Amino acid sequence: MLALAALTTHKANYIAVKTKNILNTRSRRIARLAWLITMVLTVLATLLTFSVQPAIRASFSLRPWEVIFPVIALVGLIGMGYFPLRQRDLAAFVASCAYLVGLLASTAVTLYPLVLPAVNPAYSLTIYNASASPYAQAVGLVWWSIGMVLAILYLILTYRLFWGKVRLTETTGY
Repeated sequence: MLALAALTTHKANYIAVKTKNILNTRSRRIARLAWLITMVLTVLATLLTFSVQPAIRASFSLRPWEVIFPVIALVGLIGMGYFPLRQRDLAAFVASCAYLVGLLASTAVTLYPLVLPAVNPAYSLTIYNASASPYAQAVGLVWWSIGMVLAILYLILTYRLFWGKVRLTETTGY
C-alpha cells in the first residue's frame, strides 16, 4: 500500500510538471491526497518495521552513517507536501524522487548483507549465498554496461523529444 501511495504521488507530481490548466490542478489535488496517505503509511510502516525486524535497529547502531538515507526520505516526504502548496511542480517531483530513493536506499543499507531475510536466519538469502559465479558476474557486468549505455541514450532521446509542458489543442471529428 505504501508503494502504491508513494508512486501515485510521484506520478501525479510528474503530470503536474508536464501539464497546464485543469489537468495540472487535478494532478496537484491527487498528489496532495496521495501524499497524505503516503505520510500516514510511512509512519505506520516505519513503526512496524522496527518492531518486526530488529536487525534494522542494530544496523543503525553499528553504522550510524546510514541515518542519511532515512533523512533523505524524510526531507523528500516533507517536500512532497510543501512544494505543491507553492505551485512548484518540478520541486515537488524532485522531492518525490528523493523520497523514493531515500526509502529504497534505507532498506538496502540497513538489511545489508541480507537480501531477503527469513524467519529462520539459516534460510535467509545473503549477498554471499545468493551470488552467481565470478564468471557469470563478469559477463553480467559487461551486458549491464552495454544495456545502461543504451538506456541512457534512449532516456536522453525521449526527454529531448518530449521536453516542456504538454499543449492541448482543439481537435475536430471526435
